[in-house]
Amino acid sequence: WKSRLPGLIVADILKSSLGAARNFGAEAARYPSLLFLDDDVLVPRHFFRALGEKLDRFPDAAALGGPNRTPGMSSLFQRCVGHVLASRFGAGPMRRRYRGLAGDCASDDTALMLCNLLLRRARLPDSRRLFPEDMERNEENFLLDSLRVRGETLIHCPDLFVDHERRGDGHGEDRPRDL
Repeated sequence: WKSRLPGLIVADILKSSLGAARNFGAEAARYPSLLFLDDDVLVPRHFFRALGEKLDRFPDAAALGGPNRTPGMSSLFQRCVGHVLASRFGAGPMRRRYRGLAGDCASDDTALMLCNLLLRRARLPDSRRLFPEDMERNEENFLLDSLRVRGETLIHCPDLFVDHERRGDGHGEDRPRDL
């Protein structure tokens, strides 16, 4: 990856919470934007082109992100989980994280998720600890809500989707497979 992505920094850190690991990465990063992509997402070919267009279109946005969909090659259980997450019954307003919205729009943490989120460093609080380090999951909600309270713009862009592998059923269906 280093040959394909000049400036890529690969760092080993001690086992830590997700928040601590993300804070470490944010502090080590040298660029004006921080792009978080989880290791279990599949990024479509158009993603980085679309991201560049959205950065130009929304120059004052503190955060840009899109939905995380269930890959088509997922197991039946994983597809069912994805369907529930994208439903009003299963996830309420948070379903926007999985279904997406009709078009680019200002939003909040109900439509943005750290598995595919870009943060502009200049719009972030001056703190070495952007993310709470004592949380097990969803540490981005606290950061995104603090940005919203400060009056920062958070943008949901349906074009910035990724396919996000759902957890398996505990019976050997932890990896996507052909159906």
